Amino acid sequence: MEGKANTGECWRFDLVYMSKNKSKKKKRRVVELFSGLGSQAKALHNLGKNFEVVATCEWDIHAMVAYDRIHRGGELHKDTVAMKREQLLDALKKYKLSSDCKKEISQSTLKQYSVEALRLIHSAIKSTHNKVNIKDLKGQDLGKDIDIMTYSFPCQDLSNVGHFHGYRGGIAKGANTRSGLVWEVERILQERKNKQLDLPKILVLENVTSLTSEKHKDDFEKWQNSLTGLGYHNHIYKLRAQWLGSPQRRYRLIMISVYVGEAGNQALQDKIKEYFEKHPLDKEAYRKTLALKPKTLKDALRLDPSNPKYFVEAKASQPNDTPSRQKIWVNNRKLVDYQNGGYEFSNNVDTITTKQDRHPNAGNIYFDYEGNQKSKFRYLTPRECFLLMGFEEEDYENLKMDLDNPIVRGRSKFFTRDNLIHAAGNSIVVQILEQVFLQVFDILDWMD
Repeated sequence: MEGKANTGECWRFDLVYMSKNKSKKKKRRVVELFSGLGSQAKALHNLGKNFEVVATCEWDIHAMVAYDRIHRGGELHKDTVAMKREQLLDALKKYKLSSDCKKEISQSTLKQYSVEALRLIHSAIKSTHNKVNIKDLKGQDLGKDIDIMTYSFPCQDLSNVGHFHGYRGGIAKGANTRSGLVWEVERILQERKNKQLDLPKILVLENVTSLTSEKHKDDFEKWQNSLTGLGYHNHIYKLRAQWLGSPQRRYRLIMISVYVGEAGNQALQDKIKEYFEKHPLDKEAYRKTLALKPKTLKDALRLDPSNPKYFVEAKASQPNDTPSRQKIWVNNRKLVDYQNGGYEFSNNVDTITTKQDRHPNAGNIYFDYEGNQKSKFRYLTPRECFLLMGFEEEDYENLKMDLDNPIVRGRSKFFTRDNLIHAAGNSIVVQILEQVFLQVFDILDWMD
């Protein structure tokens, strides 16, 4: 890809990521498994790192199209533009696609999609080098010389919310759970080894901290042991987003796995251990030495009623005044409240999940206006969720919801409020990844 001065989509994809790069160091090859909105690529872009995303893997159609629009503008791929409905359906047959992250879209359902929606999906797959389904991805499909491979596998079978809904299998190998898809990563790495292909130099895992809970710790230790057997040295962090510059109280586990070889290069392992001892992101004293520029909750909230765009989005996030919704207001964090003739603001927001219209949620905002016939509060808007996950307003605008949001079938639009919040809730706070990748690039630089 590097050095090709043409107008092909691969060149454009690389150019977008390189636009802020000022480094002359080696271009790092990155693979994003369970890629979602591409928070990993966003963090690397913010840091101005010299990198190239050589593959993504995401089966949710809304996330993959949002990724395409955020990171490369969403211009239709040259191979997609002229394709007719039957050609698109035939091309998409080989992929296992989902519209809800739970089950595959049937071919009969896909045939009901508009040609515009089919083009969005096909173009996003082509333009972002998307392998789509982790179970279909072979180790040899990822090419050579992978510097970083990220994997933020589904958390439904690990999280407290998932447990409430009956998802309790965790990451137990062979349990056929969504969180158990982590073992597909082991298969991919083992296939590369069997084919005598190089293993990624560094792996970055992100997931919920309950991986280390009493219920799941044995399975997580098995996962760590599997990576150790393949030649990796693992370092675990538990990090709150608010520690690293975000106003969100999201608490997540990060594991950085550095390839040291099956023989376990002891000198390299000692150097890695020493590095993390000197740069402990999970220690407050060390974090005080970092040049962090924290964002406030007010930075992310869009409260100006005179802005018609924000006001329309706010009204769309306002529930009806019912007893169940009144309980949501009473029992959750009040991000903005109105008391004694004045507004009171919270300093942060609780964890943004895939839904806001439920208890618990990330928090609620007092919202009343002349003629209001609904409740006097609202949830976070999709735009605010994106901002609180570390994306920029420009990223959200790139989704072009008003100008280019085609009908999928019937009256249903491709991007809806609910599926955008779902995509944001499944993402990773960019500020966490920025600090993690600074360490990853440090290690890569002295490994070479």
